[in-house]
Amino acid sequence: MTSPDRSAASGDHRPARWVRTRLRTAPWAALLTAGLALVLVFLAAGFPRVLDRGADAALRDFLHDRGPLETSLLSTAAPRDDRGETVADLESVAGELLARTGAGFSVVPSGPVFGAEAVRRRPLVTEGLDRPDGKSPPTLHLLYLHGISEYTTLVAGAWPAGSVAPGDPIPIAVSLAAAETIKIRLGDVLGDDSVPSQRVRVTGLYTVTDQADPFWADLPCTGRACLERSLNDPNIRNWHTAGVVGGDDLSALAVWGHQARDFWRLPVDVDALRADRLAEVRRGVATFMTGPAATGLVAATGRTDLATTSRLPGHLDRAVVRQAAVAPLALIGPAAVAGVAGVVLALATALTLQRRGAELRLLRARGASGTGVLIRLGGESAVAVLPAAVAATALALWLWPTPRWTAAVTAALVTTLFALLAAPVRAALPPGHRFGGRPAGRW
Repeated sequence: MTSPDRSAASGDHRPARWVRTRLRTAPWAALLTAGLALVLVFLAAGFPRVLDRGADAALRDFLHDRGPLETSLLSTAAPRDDRGETVADLESVAGELLARTGAGFSVVPSGPVFGAEAVRRRPLVTEGLDRPDGKSPPTLHLLYLHGISEYTTLVAGAWPAGSVAPGDPIPIAVSLAAAETIKIRLGDVLGDDSVPSQRVRVTGLYTVTDQADPFWADLPCTGRACLERSLNDPNIRNWHTAGVVGGDDLSALAVWGHQARDFWRLPVDVDALRADRLAEVRRGVATFMTGPAATGLVAATGRTDLATTSRLPGHLDRAVVRQAAVAPLALIGPAAVAGVAGVVLALATALTLQRRGAELRLLRARGASGTGVLIRLGGESAVAVLPAAVAATALALWLWPTPRWTAAVTAALVTTLFALLAAPVRAALPPGHRFGGRPAGRW
């Protein structure tokens, strides 16, 4: 008769957990599986991130090489003659322009470059100015640049200010480099003395802080004197530069140049563009130039002749063509790595199951069902694969930051699922290795 103590001891016995037993008896195999999963998931999550960063960098480099003028939107309109042009009018239009950006693109943090300019230039017939060919006098065009003091340093005199009385010379500031080249001195009155409205007085000299700044993209002769040749006779050369007027009396620009023109240049922030949103950027730029945004600008500003032009759409079209041409080549590397990784994982799984063939047949002989063995194999894989997959995905997302994460996470999930199911599927599907019903005969 069985003793009560032995029965109680037998009733208290519980078999050890399968997965825990396997991990304790074969820790190196589990570590190898975890390491292999870590590498595969890391590569799977990292490759989409690398491709995204490469596409963005290629797009931005392509547009940067075009220059800030090629990637800007230029809006122009005639001055408001009905009540006199003011700086506040220019600022109001600039605010309306900025308010309608953001549909796929944005303006650089420094903001738009805007002002007003005389349409025509005038010759400076004053004696003593330098003439390269000894005949042609230098020419001068006038403009107002909003915020020019932030990009220049005043080295002599003062910035022009105050309204211009009829018959008085227009106060201007010129660059020091242009003054030295053309031989202009501070306080000089330049122009045609016989026509009082066609004279200017130099009240200040300035130097440009950084000529390469996008602020000066379409204003090359504002910071220096440009040597130009006549279109009719290439042998005729003359100097040309710009004079900057104050914002108190913009009507002087029309007096000097017969007509004046207001302008607003919006440098598009190329560094904020993304390769996967090129279609959205193209639609946004087209809408801003000729679509609903352009119509809204005319209504909001009251400038019926407000028009926007840009070369950016053409560069975006070329960028799309470049992307389409490079895309197949960019996929060769990831496809090759994915294929090699799949083969390595399949071989490693096959070798593991071959090594454990006797163990699995013994389990079936002792009454374990095929489904139960497959579930246990899946549990072993989950304990080793899942922590490694989570760590690998997080590491890839951290090492290669990019706004897009869907492709990386999807690739990581697919690879994790493949690593989890490799052992159970390999054990169940191939006929030559599948452990079937209980073997006949004695064991």
